[in-house]
Amino acid sequence: MPNNFINNSTFKNRTIEETENFVLIPSVSPITIGHIMILPKYHVKSMAQINPKDIKELISFFTDVTNKLKSKLGNYIFFEHGVGKSKQGGCGVDHAHLHLLPIQENYFNSIIEKITPDFPLTKEMDLSNFIINASHLDSYLMIGNSSSSEILFSQNNNIPSQYLRKNIATITKSNSSDWKQLFGWGEFKNTLELFSKKQ
Repeated sequence: MPNNFINNSTFKNRTIEETENFVLIPSVSPITIGHIMILPKYHVKSMAQINPKDIKELISFFTDVTNKLKSKLGNYIFFEHGVGKSKQGGCGVDHAHLHLLPIQENYFNSIIEKITPDFPLTKEMDLSNFIINASHLDSYLMIGNSSSSEILFSQNNNIPSQYLRKNIATITKSNSSDWKQLFGWGEFKNTLELFSKKQ
């Protein structure tokens, strides 16, 4: 790993965009160029736990970010392994983070087929409704894509660490299945450069 990775991967240095309560950053170990995350600025363990007054702001930010992502890199998916207030982070990070990832459209169905036998999925109308209705959930998986406003989710208290990430990395043939390995310096740097360019 290049020495300047640590300096460039600090939170302040990798902030792409922000609102009053949310921030957009590239993933430290991106699965591909354009792998970004939306995080709340205050501490909650899942997006389902954000303050209800901030849902509208999140959806507006999410819409703006996904429009830019789609215009730059095409189809995308978004996903979260949300954890309950009394649980530890599903991937070792104890703070809510919503992944957004450019992906070939045909991969989405493959991901759903891969995870459904382990965690049967339920449909929700859209991200806003999911967050409102998921506030009572403990641990959950949530995934959606750019082709539909529908969200698919599964509530389960025994979801393995980095479950979605590892399955997505396998299907997309990425070497970055474990974020803790700090792979993808080039993709990280290119993602920062890509989003720093004006449309």
